[in-house]
Amino acid sequence: MIQESARHLKVKKWTDGVKAGAIAIMMMVSVGYTLSDTASEKIGPHIAVISLTGPIETGNRETDGWKVSQVITDAIEDDNVKAILIEANSPGGSPSDAEMIYKTIMKYRFSEENTKPIYTTVRTSCASACYYIAAATDEIYAMDSSLVGSIGVRMDGWGFQDVIKKVGVERRVFHAGTHKALMDPFKPVSKEERAFIQDSILTKLHTQFINAVKKGRGDRLVDKPEIFSGLIWTGEEAVELGLIDGVKTPMEIEAYLEKQLGVDKYIYHGRQKFKLTNLFSMDASTLVDMISESIYHEFKSDVKSNSLTPTY
Repeated sequence: MIQESARHLKVKKWTDGVKAGAIAIMMMVSVGYTLSDTASEKIGPHIAVISLTGPIETGNRETDGWKVSQVITDAIEDDNVKAILIEANSPGGSPSDAEMIYKTIMKYRFSEENTKPIYTTVRTSCASACYYIAAATDEIYAMDSSLVGSIGVRMDGWGFQDVIKKVGVERRVFHAGTHKALMDPFKPVSKEERAFIQDSILTKLHTQFINAVKKGRGDRLVDKPEIFSGLIWTGEEAVELGLIDGVKTPMEIEAYLEKQLGVDKYIYHGRQKFKLTNLFSMDASTLVDMISESIYHEFKSDVKSNSLTPTY
C-alpha cells in the first residue's frame, strides 16, 4: 500500500510538471506572438501611440533618444500605421536625446515618400527638451491646465570652497589641461571659465533650441522674444503664442483624429520584440522584465482600444 501511494505521488508530480511546462510554453508563445511583427497585421489600420513620459534621457525606456527614434521609424514603415500620436508628459532633459528624436521626426515630416502625419498631445507638461521634440511634429495639442514651453538651457552646480576652508580640509586635484577641473565644486569659477560656460555651451545650445523650434513651428509662432526666455505657459496661453495648435483633451484629440483620418484604433508602440530563438541566450531577469513589460503594454493597449481613454 505504501509503495503504491509513493508510485502514485511520483506519477502525480510528473504529470503536474508536464502541465506546468506546457502552460509556461503556451504563455511564452502567446507573449512571443503578441510582440511579433504579425501583431500589427492582426490589429489592422490604426494610429500608433508613442509614449514620451518622464525625463528625456539616455537609458529611459520611454524617452531614450535612440529607442524612441527607432520606434518612430518602425511606425513610419508599418503599412498599418496611418498616423503617429506622441503622448508627451515630460519636464525636459537631455539636449542630445531630444535632438536625435527631433531630427528623426523632421526627416519623415518633410519627406515626399511619407504621408503619415505626426501629432503631439500634452498631458501635465511638455517643457524644455520635451517641447524641443514636440516642435518637430505636424500639430501639437494640450489641455488648458497643461504647461508648455521652457525654451532655455541651464547647467547646475555647487560651490563648496568656503565650506572646506572653515572645516579645515584641503582639496587636492591633479589634472593636465588648464580647465580640466572646470566643474569642480570645491574650487571657485573664474571670469574666464564663467564666460566660456555661458558663451560656448549655454548660449550655443539655446540658439540651437530656438532655431529648431522656429523651423518646426514656422510662421505659427508669434514674434515675441519672451517665447525663448525659459518661461512656461498654460495651454490657452501657448495657443496665443503659437507654441501649440489648440486646446484639446486626449479624448477630444481622438475624436479629432478619427474625423481627420477615419481611424479609431489606438495602439501603443515601442514594445520589445520577442523571438523564441533568443530564449536560451537571455538570463532570468531579462526574461521576467520582458514578459512583465509585454503584459503591461498589452493591458494598456486593450484598455485604450476599448474605451478610447488614456490609461496614464
